[in-house]
Parts: sequence; C-alpha cells; structure tokens
Amino acid sequence: MKLRSFRVVLLLAAVVATAACSTFARPLRIDVPAPQEPVSVAQLVAGASRVDITPPPGISTGGHSVSARTARGFWTRLFVRTFYLQDQRGHRLVIAVSELPFMPAGLGDRVAEIIGAEPGPAIGRGDFIFAATHTHHGPGNFATASVYNHLASRWAGFDERLFEFLANRIAVSVLEARQNALSTAAQLEVGFRDVYSVARNRSLDAFLLNRDSAEILAENSNAPIGPTNDLYPSVDAYRAVAPRLSVLKFWDVGSDRLIGALGFYAVHPTVLPADLDLYHGDLFGAAATLAEQSLGDAGHAPVVAFVNGPEGDLSPIWDRRDRREALHLGRRLAGALESVLGGGAGTVLAPELRSRFVRASIRGVCVPATSAWSFPALEPCTPDEPAAGTALVGGAEDGRSPLYELGFKEGVKRAGRLDKDNKLRQGSKHPPFEATLPLPWPLSGDLTKLLLGKTDVPSDVPLGVHRIGDLTLVTLPGEFTMTMGRRILKTVAAAVEVDDSLVVPVGLANEYISYVATPEEYEAQHYEGASTLWGPAVGPVLSARLAMLAQSASSSAKPGKRTYKPGKREEFRFERIGDSASLPDDGLGGIVNDLATGRPVRDYPRACWIDTVRDLPDANRLNISTVMDLRINPYVKIQSRTGIDGPWTDFRHHGVLEDNFGLRLVTVAASLRPHVASVNRYVPAARDDRNRAVWCAIWMPPPGVKWMANDFADRHRFVVETVAGGERTCAARRDGSFGAGLCGP
Repeated sequence: MKLRSFRVVLLLAAVVATAACSTFARPLRIDVPAPQEPVSVAQLVAGASRVDITPPPGISTGGHSVSARTARGFWTRLFVRTFYLQDQRGHRLVIAVSELPFMPAGLGDRVAEIIGAEPGPAIGRGDFIFAATHTHHGPGNFATASVYNHLASRWAGFDERLFEFLANRIAVSVLEARQNALSTAAQLEVGFRDVYSVARNRSLDAFLLNRDSAEILAENSNAPIGPTNDLYPSVDAYRAVAPRLSVLKFWDVGSDRLIGALGFYAVHPTVLPADLDLYHGDLFGAAATLAEQSLGDAGHAPVVAFVNGPEGDLSPIWDRRDRREALHLGRRLAGALESVLGGGAGTVLAPELRSRFVRASIRGVCVPATSAWSFPALEPCTPDEPAAGTALVGGAEDGRSPLYELGFKEGVKRAGRLDKDNKLRQGSKHPPFEATLPLPWPLSGDLTKLLLGKTDVPSDVPLGVHRIGDLTLVTLPGEFTMTMGRRILKTVAAAVEVDDSLVVPVGLANEYISYVATPEEYEAQHYEGASTLWGPAVGPVLSARLAMLAQSASSSAKPGKRTYKPGKREEFRFERIGDSASLPDDGLGGIVNDLATGRPVRDYPRACWIDTVRDLPDANRLNISTVMDLRINPYVKIQSRTGIDGPWTDFRHHGVLEDNFGLRLVTVAASLRPHVASVNRYVPAARDDRNRAVWCAIWMPPPGVKWMANDFADRHRFVVETVAGGERTCAARRDGSFGAGLCGP
C-alpha cells in the first residue's frame, strides 16, 4: 500500500507540473448568440430526442482521477436525451441530459452557439438546462476549466476534438427535439413518489452536525434499513437521504401517447468501480434504458432521462459493485418512474414557461446572513481564491484513495477559522500539501497553491430558475450535499410562494464547481467539505442568489463572447489503450457475469472481427452536418432462426431488439499488433496498421436462451455494421480467444 501510495503522490506531482505549464495554453472563445423574439404558437408543444454521444476507444473515463481507466469499448452507449418545450407566448425551455461526468459551462455555451448558426429561431442561453448524470464512466478531458482536464481523468489535457464532437451531437439532439415538437400539442404533468433502498448517506457524521438533521431523519423514519458494515455502521445512513423521485411527464394530446419523461432523483450513479475500462451510463443509464424499453413498442419509443439532484453525500447501495447491482437499482428507479406515469395521480401543469438566468460570480462575494448560514456573528463571504482541503486527496468515505493512509483524512483542520480580514473565507480548511504534513520533498510547502493556483477553477457560474406552470426547476452547478440542496429548494419555494414539493433541484447543471456542502458539514472537513473549493459560505451565497433570481422580473443572459481556459491541448487516440494481448473480457468480470450468482462467465457467446478504429476528426472538421454521419463505434445485433435451414430474423426479447444499444452486449477493441499471429490469414503478419483493430462483441443472453446448447451457433449469429462500412455476419462462438473466433473478411 505504501509503495502504491508513493507512486500516486509522484504521479500527482507530475500532473501538477503539467498543470503549471498549461497557463500558457490557448484559451477557448465561444460566441453566445442573442435569442430571437418569441413567436406565438397555437398551443404548448413538446418534443424529445435521444442521440448517441459515445466516443471512440482510447479516452480516459472522467471522475476517478488517476484511478480512472482508458476506455477500450462500452457496455451501454452514452446518450444525450433532450426535451424541447415552447408555450403559446413563444417562450422556450430546453432540457438536455447527457451521460457525462460533469457539464462545463463552455460546453453549454458552444451548443447554444451551434444552434444559433442553424436555420430557425435562435434559442437564448438562458432557455437551456444542460445537465450531466454524473456517470464516472463517461469520457473526461472535455472540460472548459483546466483543473478538471488535469485532475479528473487518468491523463491530463483538453481534447478539443472530443469537446466539438460532444457539442455538435448535443446540438443535433436539441434540433431533433425542436423538430419533433413543431406539430405536437402537449400536456405536462408532474408526479412524485418516495423511493428508498437506492441511496444511503456515505458521510453520516458530517450530516449529523446539520441543525436540520433530526428533522430529516424523522421524515424518513419509515425508510427500509439496509445492511450495516464497517463503512456504514449506523442504520441512520439509510434515513439521511432525499427519497423523492419527481417525474415530469410529456403527453401528446392528439394521440394520448407518452412523448417522454424526466425523473429527478438524487444519488451518485456510481455502482460500478473505477477499474473498469468501459464507457457506460452506470445506474442512471441502466434505469433510463430499462424504462424506455418497457414503455416503448414497435411503433413508438418515448424518451426517458434520469436527472441527478443534490447527491454530494449520497452513494448507491452497492456490495459487489457489478452489473447485477446496477441493473437491480436501475429497475427500482425505472419501476418507480413507470408507477408514477401509470398511477393517474399526477398534477397537470399550466402551459406557461418562464426562465430566469444569470451568470453570477462566486469569487469574494458577501451576502446578508440567512437561515442557511450557521455562523450568525459573521457575514457570509466567499474567498477570493479556491482551495482544497486535506480530506479531498484521501477520497470519499466509501472510496478511499491510496493516499488516505498517508494522513489525508477527514477532520484535518487548521487552528484558526478567520482569514486576515476577519472573514470566514475558507474557515478551518487545511490545505493538503502544507509542510506540516509528513510528505516527502518536494511535495511540501506551496504545492496546494500550485495545484489550484495554476489551473482555472470556475468562478463565474450560470444559474437558472425555470418555471413550468407551478413547477420550478432550480439548477445547481455541481455536487451539492443533500442537506444543502434541501435548504436551497426551501428558500426558493418560499421566494416563489409554492409548496416545497413543487421546487425540484437539478444537480450538475450548466457548470461544475466541485462540491457544495452546508457550513456545518464544511466545518467537519470530511471529503465533501474539503471538496467545497469556494468556502463555507458558497452554499448560502448561491441559495440567496437563486432566491433573488426566482423573484426577478427578467434574465441577464447577455449574448457575447465567452473565454475559457481549458488548459494544455492534447489528442487522445486509440493507442492509449496499449498493446496488451489480453482477451476481450479480461478485467470485465463485474460486467460479463451471471446475474443469478454474480460470478464472471468466460464463455458467453462472442464474435471478433478486424475493423477500422476511427479517431475523432480535427475539431475544425466537426460540424452539425457531418457529425451524425461519423460512425465511431460498430453496431452489433443478434439474429436467430427456428431451424437450421430457417430464415434469419432479428432477435427480440419481450419485443426489445437485442443489440449494442441495449444492456446485454459489451463491445471492445484491442490493438491488432499483439494478435498478428492469430489473425494473419486476414492481415499480413508484417503489416502494422495503426488504424485497424480486433473488435469483439460479447453477448450475455437473457433468461430462457440456452446458450450452452450444442446447436446454439446454428440458431444464433452476430450481425455487425462495421466502423469501416459494410456488414458482416459472425457465428456465435464461445471460444474466448482471438483467431478461432474471428469473422471472415
């Protein structure tokens, strides 16, 4: 453990050195367009769209820092799901939910810029909500603040090609949703249900310091109690949660069919561990896909998205951290959403939209003391510079980093609270790399200042309050703890004079400023407080600003050029996965497993073939007219027949097509070079083709499919639409190696 910890320390030092060099990197400039005047329509219209945003292999996943892996394929594809609304007065609201680790402000601005250049009315930046589900197995390295490009992923750097790929595909989804809404008269409803046994509070000791903790525990006194263990010794961890699932439903008035649904729920969607080298949507991705499959039919496919809330201290209830648990929790959320949709108890919302939007500075801001502030003798003020605390480096309570044992633990504080101006700017936060900690040279002294001082941390934050009838959506630009989010929704509810249940916080929306803990939680300096970069007052400051915004008569979403500092440019390509001669399912036992026992399975049916690996094009070659024609990953589906001589037809389970847009196929790529001896009947042994790879698809058949039967390969096959173009049919083999299992050319 000590050797591994020291290696991570040295790696962190190298990352910091890279970050320091990024000061001179070229900034990113985005021209946010001015919206056109609203155009009245006959009735409220609504449309929805789902677009694949899965990148190619070779990019690090984001959110696990140096513990992240370079993705070599995907289990579930990553999607952006977009909902477009326009009322009779012409006011618009666009909600785009992306399966990404975070949502940088610059990415939203770039989408607005792309939409503004397209035919049709421009959509004001203040009419968008861009939210991330917070999967830690989406790509990193696309942030518009350098701190996250350097510290959130395995590799440091900003890949502008990835940024443009994501921006253009999200823009396509917005345009598709708008097009689908043009002639679709809609009715909106909202419904609620409490859903327990999904989340638990991982930072209970800090939560219990909140003055409203007893009230929250009492509200959830009937919550089912899960297992206790060393990480979760108290049953109160299962009560210190936000169980409310709020469901916004979009109905087509003409056909009485479901257009789509948004489920708002607060939990980290991080069931699966860091050491999994696949892209996937994790818990929320599984829940959304399961709901779409259940609610759809052959002629109609509603769009369902799960939107995160104030989940900063809420972890999913996991034990083995495998596919079985992700699907189990996903089914709980999907089933709860479906019960709300079919329950008939929803509240019909008035067809009126109102959006209020502002870019607010959180640097050196003071506000009058409010009920959200825990130090009545002091004025709530944010610091002039961000800072990290010691416990941030040691990791969350249920996800320790290797550095935890070196002293980077919760509760490490400095002696005094007040800064030089007698303000509580950073309070008792102890910077992690001060000389007082027993760290080897040269990691002492001012390394903390170097770490955050030489990278760009967001300080200009887009905030939005959006009204749909009596329902109010409040954007939270990061990971707010459950209690901090609860205080904000109560403050906003009082400001607009509605019931608390009609105010819904939207987490990880429009920007990412890391964590925001309550002042009491901040004082504890556990992981969440140490990760609150802008001090103990930032939550109350944002709460006051959002309440003012909710009451304001107009927005201040001014158009114009925005400048971001994403840091040093880097291009992440397929070679990053390395030249390991591993088998397709190596390291994937948590995904390629038996759902009954959880045990890894190495002889599931699979097919392998030689195919192109397409890196992302140069950023200046990506645009909205070409991005959807760009095939990044192969498409794979399963076909079957009833007899050896029968016709092949697409295989469906309960009406759902079995393909790699669903939940039972894993698609991976491996470098061709180590496998030349196995594949030389297709590729000359001397050929070193960096643009080709061995691709494999592994099928985990549903219950009832006898995949061990002797005639299985005669009755089932893989059909592959390759990256290079064209179609191949492949026998469904159970051979775990390459070579013998390769499809023909």
